[in-house]
Amino acid sequence: MTKLQYIGVFLRPIGLIVILSMSLPKFSNAQEVSECFIKVMDSAPYPEVKVKYERYHKYIKLLKKKTNQASEPRRKVLNEALLIVDLYKNHDFIHAFEACHNLEASGKLKTRQDSLILNIAFTYLYLDFEDYRSAESYLLRAIEIQSQLNISTYECNKLLLFLYWSLGEQEKSIPFLKDILDDNGTDYTTLLNIGNIYKDLDQIDSAEFYLNRALDEVKNETDEIKGRQNKDFIHMGLGNVSYERKAYLEAIYHYRIVILDTVSIVNWFPYVNSYYYLVKTYEEMGEMDSCKFYLDLFYLSPTLDHSTLALFNDFKAEYYEKLGEVEKARYYFELASIDKDSLIAHSQGRSDLLSKMKFDQINLIKENLSIKEEKIVVAKQKNQFLMWLTISLIVLSLVTLLFFILRLKKKRELFKLNQELMLSKVNELKMEEKTLKLELDNVNKDLGNFATNLVMKREFINDQQEGLKKIMELDSDEIRRALKMHLANFNSYENLDSRLSYLQQDIEKINSNLFTKLKGEYAELTQNDIDICALHLLRLSTKEIATLRNVTPKAIQITRYRIKKKMKLSKEEDLIEHLNGLL
Repeated sequence: MTKLQYIGVFLRPIGLIVILSMSLPKFSNAQEVSECFIKVMDSAPYPEVKVKYERYHKYIKLLKKKTNQASEPRRKVLNEALLIVDLYKNHDFIHAFEACHNLEASGKLKTRQDSLILNIAFTYLYLDFEDYRSAESYLLRAIEIQSQLNISTYECNKLLLFLYWSLGEQEKSIPFLKDILDDNGTDYTTLLNIGNIYKDLDQIDSAEFYLNRALDEVKNETDEIKGRQNKDFIHMGLGNVSYERKAYLEAIYHYRIVILDTVSIVNWFPYVNSYYYLVKTYEEMGEMDSCKFYLDLFYLSPTLDHSTLALFNDFKAEYYEKLGEVEKARYYFELASIDKDSLIAHSQGRSDLLSKMKFDQINLIKENLSIKEEKIVVAKQKNQFLMWLTISLIVLSLVTLLFFILRLKKKRELFKLNQELMLSKVNELKMEEKTLKLELDNVNKDLGNFATNLVMKREFINDQQEGLKKIMELDSDEIRRALKMHLANFNSYENLDSRLSYLQQDIEKINSNLFTKLKGEYAELTQNDIDICALHLLRLSTKEIATLRNVTPKAIQITRYRIKKKMKLSKEEDLIEHLNGLL
C-alpha cells in the first residue's frame, strides 16, 4: 500500500467528523426526521467516541418522539428504521441489510419520505463496507427525493463530500457543496471543504480563497471549543496551501498554531497532519535540527486506527533513518509492521464478513425479486381487467353518445323541413293575400265607376223630372212631342233601380267580412246604416250617395252622424278611416 493510499484510508473517518459537525437546524417535519436519522446513523456504531455517543442519544430520543407523533402507516416505517439503527449500532450488518431489503419489499413505503429514510440507511451500510459506488447511487437517490420534497439537502450533500473524497473524486462534490453555500453563504465547514478539494485538484488560488473565507466566518462561531477545532482544520489547510506554494514560513506559522492549540490533541487529525508537514517543511528548508526537534515531539496516540499508526510510524522510522538514529528507526519500523499486520487481519475479517453479507444479501434480493414478480403479475392481471373494463365503458359511452347525436340530428332535420314547409305556406298565403288585395282594389275601382255611372243616371232622371214639370206649362201638341221624347229616355233607364240593387249586393259580397264585423261589434247599426257605410267605402261624396239613395245630402249627413254615434267615434275621428281599419 502506497503512502497516498494510506492517506486516503486515513482521511475517510476524519472527513466524516468534519462534515457532520454542524448542529441540526429547525425545518419541516419531513426534513427534521430525515436529518435526525442521518445524525443517528452517523453516530450509532461509535459508542466509544464521547461526542458521537452524546449525539446518538440526543437524536435517537428525538427520532423516537417523532415516531410516536407520526400517523399509523408512517409510524410502521419509522419503527422499522429504528430496528435498522439498533442492528447497525450493534455491528450486526447482515441483519441490518436484511431489514432494509425486507422493508423495501414489504410495500410499507407509501410516500417519498419513507423512501428517503430507506435510501439513507442503505447509504450508511454500504459506506461502512466501503462499497462507495452502491452508497453513491443510494445517496444520490436520497438527494433527488429531498429536492422533490422541497427540503434542504444540506446533510446529504455533506455526506456526499465524504463519499467522493473516499473515492478520490472530490471534484464531483463541488456543485453539491456550492448548493449548500447558496442556502447558507456563511457555512465555514463547507468553505473549508471546498478549499481542501481545490487544494487536492492543485487549484491553489481557489483553495486559498475559500480557506481564507472560512477563517473569516469561523470567528463568528459562538461555541468556543467548536470554533477552535474548526480553526485547526482551516489553519492546517492554509498551511498545506502555503507548503504547495513553497511559502515555507507561512506554512510553519499555520502548522504551529495547530500543534500549540490544546484542543488539537482531541482534534487529532489536524494535530498529526501538522506535525507531519512541519517536519517535511523543515527538511525542505534544510533545517534538520528543527526537523529532529519536532519529530521527537510528534506524539501518536495508541487510540488511532491501525492504518494511521502504520503510516506515521513508517514516516518517523524513515526520518530517523535519515538523521542517522538507527535504533529509533528500527523501533518505529517494528511498530509500523505490527500495525500493518493488525490492519491486514482486520481487513481480512471485514472482507470475509462483507463476502458473507453480500452472499446472504444476493439470496435475500432474489427472494424479494420473486415476491415482487408475483405482485407484478397480480397487478398486471388487475390492471388488464381494469383496462378492458375502462375500454368497454368508453365504447358503450361512445355508442350511446353517437345514438343521441344521430337522433338529435334527425330531429333537427325534421324541424328544418317543417320550418321550410311552413315558410313556403306562409309565402303562398302572402302571395294569395297580395293577389286578393289587388283583385279587391280592382273590384272596388269597378264598383266606384259603376256607382259613379249610377249617380249620373240618377242625375239624368232628376233632370227629366224637372223637364216634365216644365212640359206641364206647354200646349198640348208640344206636350205630346215632349212626353214621347221623355218616355223614350225613361225606357232607356228603366232598369236603374235593379242596377242599384246589384251594386249593393256586389258591395256586400266583396266586403262581407266587414259587414259581419259591423253587425257583430255594433249591433245597433241598421241595414240602411250598413248600406251607407258600404257606399262610403267606394269613396263617394255625400252628394253622390244622396243621389243614389234618392235623398237629400242633409239626410246622408244626419245618417253618418248617427252611425259615428253608434260606433262611439269622436267628432275628430274619420268614419271612412275607421271602416278601412276594420277591413
